[in-house]
Order: sequence, then structure tokens, then C-alpha cells
Amino acid sequence: MKTNSLSRKFLFSKKSYSIVNLVAIVSVVAVAVPTAAMIIVLSLHNGLQNLVENVFGDFDSELKITPQKGQYFAISDYQLSQIEEFASTSLTLETNAILQWEGYSSVAVLRGVDDNYTEVNELPSTIKRGVWLTRLGEIPRGVLGAGVSYNLAYSIGMGRPVNVSVMLPTPELLKSFGVPLIKESTLEIAGIFTVDATVDSRYVFTDIEFVRELTGLSDAISSIELRPNISNVEATRRIQQILSSDIKIENKKEQRAMMYSTIEAEKVMIYFALLLVALIAAMSLAGCSLMMTTEKAHSASVLRSLGMTERKVRALFVRLSMLVVVYGVAAGVAVGVGIVAVQYYFEPLKMAGEQLIVDSYPVLLSWVDLTTTVLSVLGVGFLIVWFTTRSVNFDINVAKYEQ
Repeated sequence: MKTNSLSRKFLFSKKSYSIVNLVAIVSVVAVAVPTAAMIIVLSLHNGLQNLVENVFGDFDSELKITPQKGQYFAISDYQLSQIEEFASTSLTLETNAILQWEGYSSVAVLRGVDDNYTEVNELPSTIKRGVWLTRLGEIPRGVLGAGVSYNLAYSIGMGRPVNVSVMLPTPELLKSFGVPLIKESTLEIAGIFTVDATVDSRYVFTDIEFVRELTGLSDAISSIELRPNISNVEATRRIQQILSSDIKIENKKEQRAMMYSTIEAEKVMIYFALLLVALIAAMSLAGCSLMMTTEKAHSASVLRSLGMTERKVRALFVRLSMLVVVYGVAAGVAVGVGIVAVQYYFEPLKMAGEQLIVDSYPVLLSWVDLTTTVLSVLGVGFLIVWFTTRSVNFDINVAKYEQ
């Protein structure tokens, strides 16, 4: 008889219904609850991470070229034409600015973009009011972040343009006087966008030529944003060959490295915290294994008399206890996946608050997380069962029934 079948017979024998079975049921629940909790919490974390990626995915380009040092750099037309052979490109020029309207003011980053900007990201899809328009003919237009719009108490259709002031580099001869050089202009607002609170309260988009006129930086650029028609890795390699080593090339995650590294660190911490909970809950398996070996000692004596070695008897009881772990994991997976599926399709759990990006908790089930959870809990259960079973002296228990 195979040991797996024998283990099931031991566990479900009609003669074995006793306190051991109650302990086994409790152990199944103790394994199932943390397993389900790990699946649910990790799926919730994945959902929030996916939401963040989607939010900033509209704002960030696939690849972004910026200077290693300083704020600006230059690129020749020949170098740009080489890059354009394998990627859509857009040049940007940024400067800090003070916006004023009807007694209200807001400090913002004025980002000038060219006509190709909408080809490298999905920012026009984030327009809340008005339209995405940075230039109408030769006249510049502006698109405000919702936070900047709020600070200015401005809304589309207000009529009067917004005043824009930028600080220019002070010539050496005037630095001793401590008087900053400021250039002012006005900007008609075409639209208001919303991405994220930090972005909305910081950025204002307009035509790159308007920013060049304000700053006097006719040839400088702050960044080149790209959407390659080849892989990002290959595009990065080719750009590095075309441009100097004074630039850096970042993908979406590298552009927000701190945010993504924090998210990943949180996920790892959550995983190990829940695994610790699973370990503590699974300690009930030790008592369950001990009670099983004690109760089944008579059956073990029969197996020993039939010629089964102690090693095989011990393996039999390990499998017997592991059945409890397997059933607990299976129950936990069923409950966890079920709850995640209900939340994903029906969204019964809503977020508290107003003006949120989503109104219910986002969830995303990852097969990698599911597999990791199952293997982790099974591994923890096996270690507890194995060490517990090794501590039992079967010869002593069997001898009681052989006398």
C-alpha cells in the first residue's frame, strides 16, 4: 500500500474521530486564514501599485533623456535625426515661474513642449476641463494642473489671461546689487488636467517657443521624451552611442525610482509580516502532529510488525500531518481568490472620501504572488511537521502496544 493512500486512511478512518480530528480541523483553519490573508493583502497592494502606474503612465514617457548635471543641455539636429529613426521624440524646456490671476498666485514649473509631445505620452487624456492646446497658430496657450488652477481660483472661461513671471539669470555686473531680473508675460489658458496631487499642483504646460522667449534660452532643452518603436533596452543602447556620456536615460520606473522602490519595499515587508503570522498560526501543527503520532501508535506497531522500517513510519506520519497543511492551504487559496474575485468584479468594498481617483479598493491577483504564497506556507508547514515528527521516538510508542 502506498504511504499517501495510507496517510489518508489514517486521517479519515471512522475509528479516528476524536479530539485529534478537532485539533486537525483547527489546524486547517489556522493555516487557511493567514494563507487567504496573504493572497488578499498582496492582491490589494498589487492593485494599488497598478493604479499608481496607470496614473503616472499618462504623464511619464517610455524613455526620458536628461542631463547628468545641471538643468539644461543641447543636442544637434543631426543627433536628433538619428534618434528619430527609431523613436518618436519631443523636446521640452522647463523653468520655475510665478503665476498670478486676480490677486491669487501660485509657484509652478512651466514646461514648454513641442507639437510632438502628445505622441510620447497620454497626457491629453487627463484633461478635466477645456482642451489640450499649447499653441493656437502663433499664439501660446497654457494647460494648468488642477492644483495650480485651485491655487489661482481659476477656471476655464474666466476671460482674463494668467500673468506669468520668470526669474532670469543675473549678469555678473548686477549680482552685487542683489536685484533679480524678472520677465513677465501673459498666457491664455486652454485646459486643466488632473493626474496626481503632486503633479497637478506643480506643472503648467505651454509651447516651448514661449518658454524660450521668456528665458532667453534659444538652444537649450531640459529633456527629450521618447516613445521607441524598438525595445527600451535596445533604444537606450543606441541613444548612448549617439549622445555623449553627460546624459542619463530613464524608463518609466527609473523616472520615479524612489516611489517604485518604496512600493517594492513595502510589498516585501508585507509579505514577510504575513508569513510570520502564518508561521505563528501554523505552530498549532506541532500539537496536531504530536497527538496524531500518539493516537496512531497502535497502527504504527502493526506496520512495524509487518516489516516497515522506522524511517518509513516516520515518513508516513509526516505525510499524515502534511495533509492538514495541504487542506488548509487549499481552503485559504479558495477563500482568498474568491474574495479578490468578488472585489475585482463587483467592488463591494468602497473607499472613504471624496474626489478620489477610484471609489473602490483596487485589487490585482498575481500568479507569482499566489505561487509564492502557496509554496511559502507549505514550506513553513513542512518544517514544523518535520521537526515535530523527528522529536517523537516511535520505538517507545510502539513498544507500549507490543508488550
